[in-house]
Amino acid sequence: LREDFKAHILKGNVVLGMTTDEVIASIGKPHKTNQSVGSWGVQVHEQWIYGSEEYDNYSSGATHFVPAHYFNFENSILTSWQD
Repeated sequence: LREDFKAHILKGNVVLGMTTDEVIASIGKPHKTNQSVGSWGVQVHEQWIYGSEEYDNYSSGATHFVPAHYFNFENSILTSWQD
């Protein structure tokens, strides 16, 4: 892990420019990932999803919505996120 990000990781913060390993060290592994590779070249785009947009509570039969957080990476570097 790079020195620049160690304080953020210890606080559980995510900062643009972190690697995938640094994000995992800070907030853990994602619940789901999406990956795309396109005609634009050798860049690999990944989207990591934390939380879920919805889940069913089988005991009550109700559907609940849980906030999802989306983190976008290019070649394993965090470039943006959306809450």
